[in-house]
Amino acid sequence: MKRSPNVSVVVINWNGRRFLERCFDSLHELDYAAVNLVLVDNGSQDGSVEFVTARYPDVTILANRTNVGFCRACNQGLREALRDGLPYVVLLNNDTEVDRRWISELVNAAEQHPHAGALSSKILFMEHRNIINSTGLCCSIIGNAWDRGIGQPDDERWSKPDWVLGVSGGALFLRTDALRRVGLLPHFDIYLEDMDLSLRLWNAGYEIMYVPTAVLYHHFSATMGEPKNMWRKEYLNARNRFRLIMRQFPLSKLPSIAARLAKYEAKALGRPIKQREYWKTRAEFAALLSAILYVPDAIVERCRQLVSGRWRCRFWDMIDKERGFFEGFAVAQPSRTNVVNREPIGDRDE
Repeated sequence: MKRSPNVSVVVINWNGRRFLERCFDSLHELDYAAVNLVLVDNGSQDGSVEFVTARYPDVTILANRTNVGFCRACNQGLREALRDGLPYVVLLNNDTEVDRRWISELVNAAEQHPHAGALSSKILFMEHRNIINSTGLCCSIIGNAWDRGIGQPDDERWSKPDWVLGVSGGALFLRTDALRRVGLLPHFDIYLEDMDLSLRLWNAGYEIMYVPTAVLYHHFSATMGEPKNMWRKEYLNARNRFRLIMRQFPLSKLPSIAARLAKYEAKALGRPIKQREYWKTRAEFAALLSAILYVPDAIVERCRQLVSGRWRCRFWDMIDKERGFFEGFAVAQPSRTNVVNREPIGDRDE
């Protein structure tokens, strides 16, 4: 009998004690036995580490004394899986609850599709379990990313496997061989780090697959959605859009990207002034300055890709050329209308 491959599930936590019981209880109910559970804690002050230590003694805990940021914490967990020689690793938000077959479905898909470097789950809203939170990531020509299908009812549109541009970092299933080749998450703090990694996977010759039978539930914007974090969220989203373009978008497309970017940035700077939301304007200017200072790092990343043979862009056809910013979403009511996916897996050349 073939042995099930081991999977490391890395849960990232910062003062999320209120979410951990539901998250780890569901992980302990998985029907897949070969799972290593890891908690990376970012200096929580709410008793998170003590709670997990007492209630879940099988969980490996990597406890940071301070908050080192989301990306650095994720990379700690990824390095742990790489050191252990495990074939698969998953990054998982603490504010989630997984279906008992979640890992089984992901591993089955990964074993059947060896060219898939990353897999996307079907993420549903915790409070509206028939509504899509994410089935992968989309990205516009100005580097704005959003969850594929967000706010839509969980109907036939989302019931078939598909190739997608990116995977949400909230539930990011990775093949460690692919991770060794393309590297860890960039130092983006939070936001768009998952898209940067996804684009590197495409350029390295891997594909990214959506697995509709791998289901979990998510509290949407449980932490960064708080009002006190809105300036930082605005700044990081804008800053990391610029970084994503500078690091990963093809140089031959930069003139057209720059023209679209100038148009949308003018709107991003002007609209808050009209609405007297000056904090947004300050965040945009801070992001622009940061982008200028980031140029040397972007050049280093481009050179690294050139040396490693990951220079050819394989994702550009999947970039949304018509849209700039994602307009947001409203939770849709379920209907009986079935829409066929644009490019199902069976129609894509291997």
